[in-house]
Amino acid sequence: MSKDLERQRQEALAAARLDEERYASAKEKALEGLSSLSRVMGLMTILAAPRLLARMSAAGSAAVTQEHAMQLLDGYLVIIEEIKNGNFQDAKGDIQRTEESARRARKLFETWDFSGYAPAPLVQAGREYLKAFGLPEPEEGWDQWEGPSDDDQAHTST
Repeated sequence: MSKDLERQRQEALAAARLDEERYASAKEKALEGLSSLSRVMGLMTILAAPRLLARMSAAGSAAVTQEHAMQLLDGYLVIIEEIKNGNFQDAKGDIQRTEESARRARKLFETWDFSGYAPAPLVQAGREYLKAFGLPEPEEGWDQWEGPSDDDQAHTST
């Protein structure tokens, strides 16, 4: 009887370790997903606002390269597939609503190397992506918006 009890104890410990590993893996995937979402949202915001892109380019900000943009979107599109397969949750459907604009932007990045102004279809894809998330257009409009003000950045940097 004690051998059975010891075997059950060992099985329970092994199951607990497995659950802990699954939890750690799921947590890591969720954090990677949030990070990808944040980076893609930033990229699409830069695309949606031509003055912001111009300001960042003029300031020498290393916003993004063509290759990096494609990698970001490739990773993001993998997350959308994971959601469709039931491996991630998207309770409100926000992420899935961005699929079309994300795929379009990914395709357009194949022909634009971040030199000069962003092509109008790419700007539109950025705007549609943000709209799909329910993010409002800036008061002054995307064409006039130059990015968050210093006051906005001070409130979000804490």
